[in-house]
Amino acid sequence: MQIRHVRVGIAIGIVSYFGACAPVTFDAVPQSKGGNVVTRCEGSTCYYDVTEEKTVGQGMVDILIVNDNSGSMSYEQAKMAGAFSGFLTSLDGLDYRIAMTTTDIASPAGTRPDSLYYNPPSAYNGNGALQDGRLVEFSSGQKYLEKSTYNKETLFNNTIKRPETLQCEQSGYTQCPSGDERGIYAANLTLKNYSSQFMRMGAHLAVIVLADEDERGVSKYNPASDSNSQQIKSLYPLEALDEPQSFIDSFRSLFPSKTMSWHSIVIKNGDSGCLSAQSGQGGNAWVRGAYGSAYQKLSELTSGLVGNICASNYTSQLQDIGYTIKDQVTSLPFRCRPIDDQFEVQFGGVVATSGFTADFNAMTLNISAALAPSTKVTLKYTCSK
Repeated sequence: MQIRHVRVGIAIGIVSYFGACAPVTFDAVPQSKGGNVVTRCEGSTCYYDVTEEKTVGQGMVDILIVNDNSGSMSYEQAKMAGAFSGFLTSLDGLDYRIAMTTTDIASPAGTRPDSLYYNPPSAYNGNGALQDGRLVEFSSGQKYLEKSTYNKETLFNNTIKRPETLQCEQSGYTQCPSGDERGIYAANLTLKNYSSQFMRMGAHLAVIVLADEDERGVSKYNPASDSNSQQIKSLYPLEALDEPQSFIDSFRSLFPSKTMSWHSIVIKNGDSGCLSAQSGQGGNAWVRGAYGSAYQKLSELTSGLVGNICASNYTSQLQDIGYTIKDQVTSLPFRCRPIDDQFEVQFGGVVATSGFTADFNAMTLNISAALAPSTKVTLKYTCSK
């Protein structure tokens, strides 16, 4: 939750990373380390023949929790902790890893035009350990939890509930980590700098953000219900790594053979009751919520779910996210757009004519068929320059 006097966003429209019709060019498809991309040339025309495979029941997922650790979030963090056991139940059968980062981004003195931006490493953000997409260590010293982790529910509960958040609230919002929440920016930095600490080749990446404001509090993706003044937006404009599309671009560039989804627990667009409930908490007039429009947009772009931060209990919506992730784990990536949008799907070596859907916005083949464990799902297609 931000506590600010004024701030503003630039009205920049989102630009789709994947064109509506044109195939991705030959040069956009990287060579595969697994040998499932074959390059061939016929005269002056070259092609990529791509084969992707997954086996039902052997799904891997790496989950990144982006935790808003600003003041006024202790109640929501506690609700997240209480729902974690049910969330794990919805992931049953998956090989999962769960890591965490915060929404806090460092802004040293002199790097921004206004003193409101000043947010250097300090005692309130672990002297930088809780900033810039770094993974928050669990009390065991681990960077992530997995199915075999002993006492994982307790470890998660003790970590999602941030002591710096509680300290901020108890100090009357005078001793706080950053109130300039930047979950997309932080996740971008996690991808770039810390993905090797928990992400695995072949695993689906699922991001879950918990935040009571939008990226920087700017609702430019929902101007009809904008809760922020133009003065506020002018001081806190979205930068490149704050943009929803930037996360998709970064992911596709760094991990072309993987799939990804973004899920949000936020103030949903247009939910004025929730917006009111999240503003002025603790009797502090400067505590304010904002519609999570940028987060919601990123969820929509990646077939993720959007939950309600004002729900009295998060168990059902976290389970819904878990069940959705379970379906998405079987999905397969399109590394490029196939020639004439033609591709072949096989279930257990037999060509399938139904039970799947191609989403060329997310560049993903989604599987809807009920398949027996150990069934191999194969996707074949060709791209050209």
